Amino acid sequence: MEVTVEEARRIISMLYEKGHRESVLLLGPAGVGKSVMVEELAEELAEEQNREFIDYSDDVLDEILRNPDKYFVYCDIRLTEVEPADLIGIPREHNGYVTYRPLGWGRALSVCPGVLFLDEITNVQRLDVQAAMYKLLLDRKVGFVKLHKDVLVVAAGNRPEDSALAVPLPAPAINRVLKLTIRSPKLEEWMEWMYRKYGNDWDQRVLGFLKKFSQYFLQKPEAETLDQFATPRKWTNLALISHKIPMDVLEAIVEGEVGKEAATHFMAFIKINIPELEEIIRHPEIYLKLDSEQRYFVIVQMSSFLMSEMRKQNIDLNALLKKLKRFFLTLLNNDKENLMLLLSLLPYEDRFNLVKQMTFDKELDEIPNIVIQVHSKWLKYKA
Repeated sequence: MEVTVEEARRIISMLYEKGHRESVLLLGPAGVGKSVMVEELAEELAEEQNREFIDYSDDVLDEILRNPDKYFVYCDIRLTEVEPADLIGIPREHNGYVTYRPLGWGRALSVCPGVLFLDEITNVQRLDVQAAMYKLLLDRKVGFVKLHKDVLVVAAGNRPEDSALAVPLPAPAINRVLKLTIRSPKLEEWMEWMYRKYGNDWDQRVLGFLKKFSQYFLQKPEAETLDQFATPRKWTNLALISHKIPMDVLEAIVEGEVGKEAATHFMAFIKINIPELEEIIRHPEIYLKLDSEQRYFVIVQMSSFLMSEMRKQNIDLNALLKKLKRFFLTLLNNDKENLMLLLSLLPYEDRFNLVKQMTFDKELDEIPNIVIQVHSKWLKYKA
């Protein structure tokens, strides 16, 4: 059974709340949000325990050790970058015998609750590093120092079908962890996450492009390569910066994030020439004179405008709807397909509130009826 990263977060959080401390192994494609989810989970657990979340680095170790009751420690270790001593500690002679002294992160997680994230576990080729990471994953020990009883150990990697570098794990190791197989997110799930995490401070043109060219949302290379390829993580990176970059250098950045093929189509998409949005709002008949590509881009820009307006404090939805009424009626009477697209580009809560407001207008109340017929799940309010 495959789960989304959000479902995995809920499962792990619930088990942690019940006192279950079995290590967790997340397996799935690269770039689908496993690492981000684990950090968000750590922040959530810290808040639930009324502790201050702290992302471990050596310069905060002394503060953690002075106030172990104050912090919830998150430590992210990329296993392809470490030596065995980084995981089990450094041998030192003490009174005629040898002990292993853990590194700072191990000491911090021995006195504080937290999350230890072991990334790229299936890409480790060295047998000595593999042995050390299994001890952490299975025995919850840094060498011979026990982790705090409320430390959660989470590892992440890829399946062989996801990456040519993936190394199968020993059967006993798999049998002693909770394994969750992560599926790729759907575009709508990615959209909701982007709105939830970043609000309106990202480039909605990326979302509009992916709605139209969904084949570029997640690409899997046939073999290891030096050519870039598109994943949800790379689209996130692009969406957070592309609206702030001048056009003369944007194409190089897009290609560097999502690859040449996707970049070529994305740049053609955002160069579509359309009238000013305010002009279309005042004179919706202009919209009907546009070709299909131009209309699509108007819809993308309108979704961004709606999102921005609806997130303003003390927004008067009735006034906003009055301003846009002629445009919505134009879509309702001439282009229902793009009307539904416009609504689908809005985050769930904004979409719900806007459609609900339309029920109070006799000329627009056909739109909620269409929504109910085509996408009834939109109107199932999330408490």
